[in-house]
Amino acid sequence: MPLALDEIKRSRFDLVKARLLREAADMLVISSVHLIMRALELAQDLAKDNVGAAVRHCSTIKPFDEPAIAKAVRFKHRRVEVDANN
Repeated sequence: MPLALDEIKRSRFDLVKARLLREAADMLVISSVHLIMRALELAQDLAKDNVGAAVRHCSTIKPFDEPAIAKAVRFKHRRVEVDANN
């Protein structure tokens, strides 16, 4: 988990807030605890192909940080991928 922990250390923890761990304009990956490291690795791999993937970490589903996610989804013409394996 070193990649995920490095990104998380840079942000202030708030259980309810969906934290932005990586900013980019092409697509948005929303993930939670189990697959956040995989989401960050995906973003790094996509960057090698000049695809910018933002990563948001949601600590909880309830309560869900709907305002942060709604704002992130409306960002330009970004594609959204949601981790549905949780």
